[in-house]
Amino acid sequence: MTATTSWIAFGNRGVPKLIEAISEPGAGDTSLAPKTRTALATLHSLLSSQESKMVCLAKDGAVVPVLTQLLESEDHEVRRQSALILGSLALIFQGRMAISNAQSVAALIALLGKPDDNAGVREAAAAAMLALSSSRDGCSTLMQADRVVATLTLALKDEHMPVMRSSLDALANVLRLDHGVTEALETGITRLLKGLVSPLEVFDEDMTEKALQALWNLSNTPDGKRSAIEEGLLEDLSELMAESRSPNIRRLAAGCTMAITIDKQGKLQSKSCEEPLVELLIDPESDAPTIRDAVGALKNISEYPKARKAIDKYVKTVEADTAFKEMLEKPMFDHKQWPASFRYEHQNVAPGGAAAESEAELRKRWGYPAPFRASQ
Repeated sequence: MTATTSWIAFGNRGVPKLIEAISEPGAGDTSLAPKTRTALATLHSLLSSQESKMVCLAKDGAVVPVLTQLLESEDHEVRRQSALILGSLALIFQGRMAISNAQSVAALIALLGKPDDNAGVREAAAAAMLALSSSRDGCSTLMQADRVVATLTLALKDEHMPVMRSSLDALANVLRLDHGVTEALETGITRLLKGLVSPLEVFDEDMTEKALQALWNLSNTPDGKRSAIEEGLLEDLSELMAESRSPNIRRLAAGCTMAITIDKQGKLQSKSCEEPLVELLIDPESDAPTIRDAVGALKNISEYPKARKAIDKYVKTVEADTAFKEMLEKPMFDHKQWPASFRYEHQNVAPGGAAAESEAELRKRWGYPAPFRASQ
């Protein structure tokens, strides 16, 4: 490339001409960095539509290996602009395929994993990984690289908030598909998420929502449940359900509680969540998803007889409607076939109560063995 090379192109030749410019030998060198920066910035601004992205990916995505190589440039702005373009191309399937073939994720991980590097470079790398994680095939592309989940997890300690935000969002997407759960737990993700959802910490609602979504996805796995219980996250979730002014945060906190309390130990440690869940259930401002998640959590917790009694006792002290109170006092059914559909009578209610006697009588009438004696 010479100093007289034209960097200006118009019309249909604009994108190909810019790709030609950044593909010249030595484009990432310090001496040519100013011109390369200009070309990359112009190219990035042109990729606002799917059509322009497809033009950029002509010739089997030959531009992606070029951009991947530029991620190693000594100039931080060249690295930043290259990562931004990769993130833009990752929004379409052909771009994600080209990124996978060029093994660009490893270079993005290297940029994100350098806390002493330029904050803008780390932000662009995290944004590119977030763009990849927005689709299932993109998550698979991410997981082909080593230590991607560990790097995203450690990025939650980054002092630059946009890096934390994109990394957290990407983690939530990856964990949604149960990818890298073990790696995330080994890197200490649960403790980091606890710091993000703690009511004592000051974060905006968006960060708290992202952290709760990541925690929920993590808690959908057996190891994630145990880790959340060990870190005492149920206490934090109960405070969020009781004190947060955001309906979405309360809903996500209820969902996390629902996932964690599937575990037996989670049921035993859920005392602090009982009253906030009931309040969510009877709150006239709670939407359908919030009620659904609160019901699911209460359903799990109520499998512990002592907790069911505590919930029943609390319901009688609040302004719950008659239908809700009867739901706890009368036999309750679920989707299973009878007699397993009597969820609380033979699974969750301690022997000796009216519901237990009703269950025993019904089983006796139909010739089923009684799971416990109706009376002592």
